[in-house]
Amino acid sequence: TIRYARTDVGSAYRWDNPTQQWFPMRVSNADGSGIQSASETDAPTGYGTDSVAVDPTNKSVVYLVFPTEHSADIQAPTNYVEIYKSVDGGKNFTPGNMTAAAITGNPNGANRADGEKLAVDPGNTAVLYYGSDTQGLYRSLNDGTTWTQYPLSGSSTPPTNIEFVNIQFAKGPGTVTVNGVVLSKTIYAVSVNNNGDAGGDVYQSSDGGQTWTDISTGVTDTA
Repeated sequence: TIRYARTDVGSAYRWDNPTQQWFPMRVSNADGSGIQSASETDAPTGYGTDSVAVDPTNKSVVYLVFPTEHSADIQAPTNYVEIYKSVDGGKNFTPGNMTAAAITGNPNGANRADGEKLAVDPGNTAVLYYGSDTQGLYRSLNDGTTWTQYPLSGSSTPPTNIEFVNIQFAKGPGTVTVNGVVLSKTIYAVSVNNNGDAGGDVYQSSDGGQTWTDISTGVTDTA
């Protein structure tokens, strides 16, 4: 049984089937698992995790994204996030390099329950998509090492000043190859709002994330 849970102010957890209990993944555990030492986690209420994503082809691979400076004491001055990858079911992690791109997130934000901001491309699991807190959508083609903010060259959408809360891949359309990289063909990214209308937006890409179309234009959903 594979189970992971994230919280807004209380770490992220993995279910351990043999012992039938939950283990925190962000903090250092007695068995050596986890990410941060006690000295790095001196504000327990700042342990929130922005997103958890599992590799759809290998359930032992799980990613966490969370602000490295989030604290209840200092109220998260930057909210810059980092990504961590585990290949052993959430026990041990290695960091990526989201902080180099200065990407923001907020595990305790108003839209924290609206979906997973991080997604692994099932057509190529080295490709990751992430919906930021205020900077639009990002993509990594190399397992989280480097990140590129949308829009890419020649693309006008999605906007770079809104929050994305959910990323999904269509089942069935297959893959496309772009500049030698295999990508899932059809992707959906859901935003909280767009300054040009009254509600959230659904963006669709039918070319592996190269260009996007707002397919909810004219829908005034205030939810």
